[in-house]
Amino acid sequence: MPPKPKSQQSAKKSATPTLSSARSTSAAIKSVVAPSPPVETAPFQGYYDSLLKFATIRRILLSAGIMAIFLCVAALVIHHKSIADLRAMRAQSIGNWSSAIRNFQSAYGAEPQAPEANITLATCYVEEGKPAEALKRLDAIPVTDNVLSNAPLATLYYTARGRARIATGTTETGLADLNSALKINPDASSANAAMGRYFLDKKSPVQAAPFVEKLTQNPKYDALLKEYRTQFKQAVEEVPAAQLQDVPAKAKP
Repeated sequence: MPPKPKSQQSAKKSATPTLSSARSTSAAIKSVVAPSPPVETAPFQGYYDSLLKFATIRRILLSAGIMAIFLCVAALVIHHKSIADLRAMRAQSIGNWSSAIRNFQSAYGAEPQAPEANITLATCYVEEGKPAEALKRLDAIPVTDNVLSNAPLATLYYTARGRARIATGTTETGLADLNSALKINPDASSANAAMGRYFLDKKSPVQAAPFVEKLTQNPKYDALLKEYRTQFKQAVEEVPAAQLQDVPAKAKP
């Protein structure tokens, strides 16, 4: 057999180290990119779970504690407001106006926002002889449809404002307010009493008659009725009979 050419021999020799180098490179790459052995966490897993559960329970207990405190404070506020409100209404019913004012302010604050609270306070201030303070409270009320559409509330509003205005000297607007109250409720005792009182103060029992006579069934106004009857008797003695024709028969004592 003839010998192989030298060029083929040299090519074979050069191919052998190239294959060996490739194999070495592949092994090196595998050793680099091969995943590292997993870290053993099993012994700590229970500890981690316990910490997580403890943190969750702590958050729940903290939230529950805050909620419980909030509910307790709210209950105390409501209880205090209810007690003060009841005391105020009791004081109002017996005519202890200064006590009624203190308790209403304790229940609703010195500067209440609710129209009902302001109207009630204004009424107490009028009864206590502080009409300027009553007007201040009434001026704080935004007169909206919600107030005026509520007949009982509107009646109290106009009555309190009418009485306060008359007491501060703005008689014309005060009488207009009282007439507005009686237009809503002709039998409103407080408005009728205010109108009767105004005319009795003017020594006009005949004009007071249609208002005062609506109070005959209310013991609260016994003193007013007594004064009215006294004035009416005097008026009958002084005024000619012709001027008394328009007086209701039941008004005559």
